[in-house]
Amino acid sequence: MSCTLSGLASVRNTLLAASAIACALLLCAPSCAQFQTPLERLIEHALANNPELAAARANYEAASHKAPQETAWPNPEFSIRYFAEPLQTRAGPQDFAFGVSQSLPWHKRLELGGEAARQRAHALSAEIEQLRLALTAEITERWIEFALIQRLEALVSAKGDSLTALEAVLRARYATGETAHSALIEAQVLLSRVKNERASLRHRRTPLQAALNALLGRPGGTPVPAPQGLEFNPVTTEQGFLWQQLTSHNPMLKAHGFEVAARQAQAKRAELASLPDLAVGFDYIVIDEATGPPVRGGGKDAITASLRFTLPVSRSRFIAEASEAEAAFEAARARLASVRDRLRAELAATLFEIRDARREVSLFEVDLLPKSEESLITLHNAYSGGGVSYAQVNAAERHRLDLEIGLARAVARHEAARNRLEALIGCSLPVQDSGEDA
Repeated sequence: MSCTLSGLASVRNTLLAASAIACALLLCAPSCAQFQTPLERLIEHALANNPELAAARANYEAASHKAPQETAWPNPEFSIRYFAEPLQTRAGPQDFAFGVSQSLPWHKRLELGGEAARQRAHALSAEIEQLRLALTAEITERWIEFALIQRLEALVSAKGDSLTALEAVLRARYATGETAHSALIEAQVLLSRVKNERASLRHRRTPLQAALNALLGRPGGTPVPAPQGLEFNPVTTEQGFLWQQLTSHNPMLKAHGFEVAARQAQAKRAELASLPDLAVGFDYIVIDEATGPPVRGGGKDAITASLRFTLPVSRSRFIAEASEAEAAFEAARARLASVRDRLRAELAATLFEIRDARREVSLFEVDLLPKSEESLITLHNAYSGGGVSYAQVNAAERHRLDLEIGLARAVARHEAARNRLEALIGCSLPVQDSGEDA
């Protein structure tokens, strides 16, 4: 017995120690928000506060309560009849009666009505996802623009700093007669152009910040965290795989598919419109004692049962209802086909944009920029020896800056197209090798 108690105490102490360690880890562990990037935090804020998304969620909530209404039986009816003047019968006068009746809906009608309501709720749920993807994509696109401006500012600022230092050297050399006046003017002209570009880029931040804050539901002047950088993230461009992903995940395609299913259920329900409506009822009639000679059963209350059904004689109405539902079903199918064709075209256009931007990035990184760097070094060495004019060096410097700006724009163009592709297929894509795969 003592061994058992000792074992239990040991287990208890172990559990207490483990609990203490777990609590310490939880208290020391950083929250999930600390691992989020600035872009992820902006998107999270927008998804939580966007009024259009809130309205879509409320619409879905309302639609989700429609199916139980469609599948429920009608309420039974209770009736009371009072005879202002007692109705004389052989068994005695009838004073009043009360009864209960219940409509008997066809089960298939209820089932199809509920199915249509459920499919419409699914469509609204898919529309919420579509709005979420669209909002995320729009914020990400603005963020890519922001990152591009920041990258261009860094390039232009670096070039401006080097030109400022060079202009000071040339001014000193011009004062001693070692440099021609034309070289100094060329350097000052290029420096002025670079300063103007830097100011223009700085001013472009304001409208972009206002656009981002509008998507976030915040005042236009609210500070926006600076992007960490403009990264090149190549993804697969294999069209067959991406089309398969699109047909599986695209919310717009799902929403139209659910709408087709709802219209189909409604069309099948309309085919049952000509079935007669049935109802059963029971009445209890209170009968007083007969005033005349006693009769067998006199004064005994009566119970009656009834079966009622409608006579579906308006055939033209039922045919019109079925035709209307069938036409609505065909229209939904046509819209689905149209959306599928449009998405296929958008996928092809987006893939072209990604491939073209990827080719352009490769052209800048592998070919143009290395050759420009080599040419610039050669020209600088030649200029030091007096072999070339500063105008040639100046043109090469400007060309180098244009190539660096072109590379940044190509990366931003690729990332914007990748962002549109992920919004189109409805899911994220892993980064892969930058080699062509399609």
